[in-house]
Amino acid sequence: MPGSVAELIGGLGELIEWLKASVAGWRYIASKNYRKQIHKRWEGYSKLKIAWEIICGVGGIVFSVLLAYAAVVLIESAGKTAQLTENSIGKPKVPDVAPFDTHFAALHSRK
Repeated sequence: MPGSVAELIGGLGELIEWLKASVAGWRYIASKNYRKQIHKRWEGYSKLKIAWEIICGVGGIVFSVLLAYAAVVLIESAGKTAQLTENSIGKPKVPDVAPFDTHFAALHSRK
């Protein structure tokens, strides 16, 4: 059991690091002080490590934009589905066209 708790805490720590990395790109764009801090930190880094941090920052921005887009599309499609199945007061919509049985009965009643 202690091994599973340690793994859970380690996984939580890794999740927090991923969340911080996904926000870092936005923070770099929005905060002048954060940019200065990052540039100072990069002074001792290799070009490959700097490039990797830039790629992760851009990836975090792209991921968050795609996630927001997916949420908007999901909410919009749910709204359209609700509009198709309910009228303005929440009752099921009556079809504009009569069911087949009504047309069939009307054809046979003309005889």
